[in-house]
Amino acid sequence: MPYKDPVRAKESAIRRKRKYLQRKHDEKFGVGAGNMIGKHGNNLKGPDNPRWNKGQLISSHGYILVRVPKHHPLAFGAGYAYEHDFVMYQNTGMLPDSIWLVHHKNENQKDNRFDNLEWKARGPHTSDHSFRRNGKSPKNPEEWTEELRVRELPWRKP
Repeated sequence: MPYKDPVRAKESAIRRKRKYLQRKHDEKFGVGAGNMIGKHGNNLKGPDNPRWNKGQLISSHGYILVRVPKHHPLAFGAGYAYEHDFVMYQNTGMLPDSIWLVHHKNENQKDNRFDNLEWKARGPHTSDHSFRRNGKSPKNPEEWTEELRVRELPWRKP
């Protein structure tokens, strides 16, 4: 039966709404979870999170990223480093730079065993991969097709 007094009717509607919202909150977060207003970042961290993958992520290029301290020399972003760089740094003490980078011998980006990794200069590494994609080996220049050979530009005189 509705109230004749509009003030009491409004108070009753507010109580009903609060009771409904509390029931929905309890269904979503559990009974006694408390008020979640303003609690951003209240999700589970580290191993408690169901999506935890032992501290590993896969980059957009397919390389494995591992969690390292933010002050680590290989760290970037939120404290991650490429696993292949980290393995080489741990075993050789060298950091990749503008000349030297880490090469996967079997070209499997997720195989980061130390015996599968080697230091390679950037230029030969790039040419090695481009020739493999074209089906030619840079070690046998006699087998290269004419398209792969360096040609003189028509406006240059030899």
